[in-house]
Amino acid sequence: MGPFSTVVLIAAFDGLKWLFAVTAGLLALLTAVQAWRGDADAKPATTLTLMILFAVGALLCRWLGRWLERQTRGV
Repeated sequence: MGPFSTVVLIAAFDGLKWLFAVTAGLLALLTAVQAWRGDADAKPATTLTLMILFAVGALLCRWLGRWLERQTRGV
């Protein structure tokens, strides 16, 4: 892989990390608002599970981006 495509891949991982983190935060907010309002249709187990999965995805993207950076520097 060339240097430009590597930089683009690292940037893509960084952007995806933030998208996953924001989505996890919004799911946490959704769960809290539904609990506060007492929504009958709320499914907190589903939204909390999705929140955890998105947070893990954010951490994985963060790790992959940093790993790829270390590999390209030769450290």
